[in-house]
Amino acid sequence: MGDRIGEPPNALMSFSEMAASKGLVATAHVLDVGVRPATIDEAEALGLAPGAPLFEVERLRLMDGVPILIDRSTVPFALAPDLTEVDFSTRSLYHELEERHGLRPVRAHFAVEAVAADERQAVLFDLQVGEPLLRCDQLTEDGAGRPIELCEMFYRGDRYRFRSTLLRGA
Repeated sequence: MGDRIGEPPNALMSFSEMAASKGLVATAHVLDVGVRPATIDEAEALGLAPGAPLFEVERLRLMDGVPILIDRSTVPFALAPDLTEVDFSTRSLYHELEERHGLRPVRAHFAVEAVAADERQAVLFDLQVGEPLLRCDQLTEDGAGRPIELCEMFYRGDRYRFRSTLLRGA
């Protein structure tokens, strides 16, 4: 995989969809999964009461066996209480949200910054501590504008490229 992978500009795709669009096989190692209370910041972003239950899954994502991404997704538990029963080593979160609950991710607010790999990330990505990663924070909404997911993602800086189209105002 010499080229960096990435979504087409302005496309909201699951990791599985992005891999399939490039003819690659997406896999995942589930690092953590469970239900926990929302922090004040998470509750504010998702329109919930602080302490409301969140489903959370953290995965190391690979394409054709190459580690690309560590992602931690949180979903309001009330919107999809059966996510705890899903094997996210083989299933797409977006597919489960849409097929099981009619929650179609259609829009995401996305922020990107460069960060240095910490010890845990370096081990998972087979990097040295301090090597560059792209940290992406995403708030995903359904068609009605309702927040349905918060996601923190860490991409290997040498294996991912984020593209966007910028429009100049009047």
